[in-house]
Amino acid sequence: MKLAALEALSVVASNKALNALLQKDMGTVVGFALKETPIDATLVETIDLGPFKHTVDKGAPIRKAAFSLLQNLTEAFRSAPTEVIAAATAGIADTSEDVQLLCLVYLNKLLEICPMMVLAQLETVVGQFNALFTKMTTDLKKDTQTERQLNLLRGILRVSEALQKNPEAAQNPTFSDWFSRNIIENVDVPAIRE
Repeated sequence: MKLAALEALSVVASNKALNALLQKDMGTVVGFALKETPIDATLVETIDLGPFKHTVDKGAPIRKAAFSLLQNLTEAFRSAPTEVIAAATAGIADTSEDVQLLCLVYLNKLLEICPMMVLAQLETVVGQFNALFTKMTTDLKKDTQTERQLNLLRGILRVSEALQKNPEAAQNPTFSDWFSRNIIENVDVPAIRE
């Protein structure tokens, strides 16, 4: 039911003829979507398959729909509350690669629409990037990467390069150190871009 509601609201938000219907209730709609962005432990179940266990996250499609709605609202109304940027940043650490990739694309959009609000949370963004980039490059060196993991790395590269073009982000010591160490000096980056 939540998934259908989020997807329907997302369609309304992305339709220029209809998005005005959401304008007066935007706070409520954003609140509803934000409530669905964290991982809901009740929707994660572990299936015992004999010698190993498999984790199924039934909440991933709901989180993905919530982030899609937030992205459509941001694009339609050209603004985003601070809580939305915090949720998109936290989404980088999600357990679902689809949600992570969507959050990286969303962060890129947020940098176009409201860059100063993203820069206000730059330390958190760099922390999330560092954790994900380290994990993914370790997998790359072991030759265990998948196309999705490469897409995540490419998403981080796109957002990092967009941040690097912003003078305030480029002057941030935490970001500039991370960018130099992980992007400029990393010999694997050209292979990731391909």
